[in-house]
Amino acid sequence: MVSQMRHSLAHIIPRIIKIPPKKRICVMLLCISQISVSTIIPSGMFKMQCHDRHFWLNVQSQFLGQTTRLGFEDSSGVHYLSIKRAAECGYSIVFSAAGDLVLRASFLACHVNSKLGQKGAEFWLRVRVVNEDVDSKEVVYPLLLSCPLFQAWSPREVVCEEGYMEVSVTRWLPHNNHLNREKDVRPPEEDGLSQWQVAFHVPHQTLAEGMSVKEAHLQGYHINARGDRLVMHCLYSSPLSYVLQDHGIEVEAVSATVFYQHQKIPLLANLSVACPLSRAMVDGEHLSWMFPQILSPLVQGWFRDKGVRMGVDGSLLSECQILERGYEIGLREHLVEIRIPFGAKGGFIKSNVVDQSYLQSFSVDLYFIHQWEEGHWGVTQHRSFRSLNTTYIPGRLILINNTIPGQGIFSVTFGVFSPEVSLRSVAVGGEAPLSWAQARKAGIQVSLMPFANGSHAYQLQVPFMHPHVFLEYIGGGYRRHILEMAFSLDVLPSNAAFFHHATVVCDSQDAVLPKLEGKCTDQGVLVLLHYGNLGSEWEMYIDGRRMDWEVVKLGGYVVNLEEEEYFSVELSMHSLGVVYENISLQALRIRVEVSLVNVDTELVEHTLVQRCTFPVREFLRKYYLCLPEGRAVAVVDTSRTIPPVKPMRTALLDLSCRPSAADGTRALFNFSLDLCGTKTSMEGNHLVYENEVVYMERTARPLPLIHRDTHFRLILQCRYLVNNSITIHHLPTVFPSSTSNPTQGSPGYLWSKKPPSGRAQRSVLQQRMADRPVEMSLLMVSTLGMVSIFLGILAMILWLRASCLFNT
Repeated sequence: MVSQMRHSLAHIIPRIIKIPPKKRICVMLLCISQISVSTIIPSGMFKMQCHDRHFWLNVQSQFLGQTTRLGFEDSSGVHYLSIKRAAECGYSIVFSAAGDLVLRASFLACHVNSKLGQKGAEFWLRVRVVNEDVDSKEVVYPLLLSCPLFQAWSPREVVCEEGYMEVSVTRWLPHNNHLNREKDVRPPEEDGLSQWQVAFHVPHQTLAEGMSVKEAHLQGYHINARGDRLVMHCLYSSPLSYVLQDHGIEVEAVSATVFYQHQKIPLLANLSVACPLSRAMVDGEHLSWMFPQILSPLVQGWFRDKGVRMGVDGSLLSECQILERGYEIGLREHLVEIRIPFGAKGGFIKSNVVDQSYLQSFSVDLYFIHQWEEGHWGVTQHRSFRSLNTTYIPGRLILINNTIPGQGIFSVTFGVFSPEVSLRSVAVGGEAPLSWAQARKAGIQVSLMPFANGSHAYQLQVPFMHPHVFLEYIGGGYRRHILEMAFSLDVLPSNAAFFHHATVVCDSQDAVLPKLEGKCTDQGVLVLLHYGNLGSEWEMYIDGRRMDWEVVKLGGYVVNLEEEEYFSVELSMHSLGVVYENISLQALRIRVEVSLVNVDTELVEHTLVQRCTFPVREFLRKYYLCLPEGRAVAVVDTSRTIPPVKPMRTALLDLSCRPSAADGTRALFNFSLDLCGTKTSMEGNHLVYENEVVYMERTARPLPLIHRDTHFRLILQCRYLVNNSITIHHLPTVFPSSTSNPTQGSPGYLWSKKPPSGRAQRSVLQQRMADRPVEMSLLMVSTLGMVSIFLGILAMILWLRASCLFNT
């Protein structure tokens, strides 16, 4: 028997459907082979569900063999059906967008068993899934699908499946019918089905095509009786179908009338079916599909619409779910329009790369029920399964900035991608691309965000303080964080690459501006520059001079770069930029003006005026009197002269230059070195300024041999090192940019949040000038003056004694 069956199968050519990646399903008619039955089913391999009027079986793509076959078992054996025969019997074998094998079987399909019990109708189907590997070894997984009838049948129900059309109507039975509904439905032959006649009506043909049910079956129209229902299955583009335009939409229809007898009573039933053939369109950012509200081949008499319900993957959605996903159902010019946002939940995105351009297609396994009422049939339920697909269009890459300013970290979501897209690397701030592991070491977190429909997105997290995040102060206490990103992605399995660049910003009200702070020290002024957190570059100006290395050396500044939060400059009382505001015999007051200029905006961001007052005694004891701006200060103490000299009667070589202040013992001179009779000379590489403090006698006549006035003379001398190579940069009205011409002196030093920290630079900044101006010492001059007075007095005594001896 087996050998005969094998011989009969030798002339059958199986049909094969290719499954990516390189997997196949082979469905055959009565195909028998050596197989082993497996009672152990891998977890997650199958997903079985009951949806309305259908069994659903989902086989995960990773469990499909090199060849997979489906068989259906009933009392007569196991049947392996061809694709065409399966569709004629009420089966849809398709592949989801994710690559899974999906079997949808109608409750009214061939080989489905049913019975009417106390709890209602129940349907079950035995399925065998046969996997064949590359070595032709087969493993069989026997499954039992069992589903109840959730809702009673309507008088007429139409199903528009992917590969076939189905219509079932209530068969009128006499009241004295004694059909045992608790038993399985009897074969058609026992009910006289082979004697039934079918008439097909085609528009523009005067005569209807009449034939037996068996002849109709040979032409692809499978008519059967299932309990109290008559059912017909047929393929699209069947020989007696026709296509018409219904409000601009193509509709395929089959108009059939069945004539039958029951207990010698002639009966007839209308088995007409109609399905829209319209395809999905891309309307902006939506997937759009339309079908006629009224299918004219199915409506006779008055019509009352009872609404449309929609779902995906065979599951109806509630109104809340429809609104949540952004789906839209509307009526426009007698057409029902369904709009689904591109990439919405329930759909599937597929990716491709052409000429390094990223392309996407979007598909949705749509399921909807349209219900209406009319005069002839009463209620009709019209179901449709449509896999809506778009062509490849430029990819819609969505980058969402989820950053919360207070958290101090960028959080960016990038997607949505289909499973075949993989992120290879990411680059931030224009730097070199980093792999996932390298990015993690660099403080950048990259993570995968999977979604329920198989798609995914990527999340990128970068701290605000990352060195490749740009900062910008925008005023009002706000600073702007700027993150530039470049993504490199591959589409598998071809590994075709594409790239995407994006920039996100986040403003936070946490700006700490740079601030200047001044302090008075025992020896001068200390200026602190607190960096703040803006990360900008700054230039410091002291008394209008841009601070660069040469100015630091010339001015005798001491710079400290060791602190993390601030930078400091220490100025002594004789440093460049120190202005003497008030000099008196009691105190000395100096002023230092410091400005901070933003290199990018060339604006003065902060100005500091620091004043310090020092006692004169400290000033005389510790500091010199030759000021860097070309002035000299001298305090002359005349209390120790013999006889005493009145301070107010002293003067410089130019006798008009009198003391600016005086008391009983001291005189204060404050004069410019190019005035008051100052003499100038060169000694080596020093410029020497010299003046004298002299005592003005009370009379201009020649001094007598003996007089009481003291001959007082005090030499003042200032020495300055001549250095023609030093250029002093003064603070202009319009500030210069940060770029300086190297041939025009040293560029200004840029103070950012953390200044350059090279050791060579710090060592230069931390030393005073090697050749500081040499200044005279008042103490030395006073000592010489006292010696001269003493010698003068001694000479006078000797002269008086000699005079007395001469007179005697």
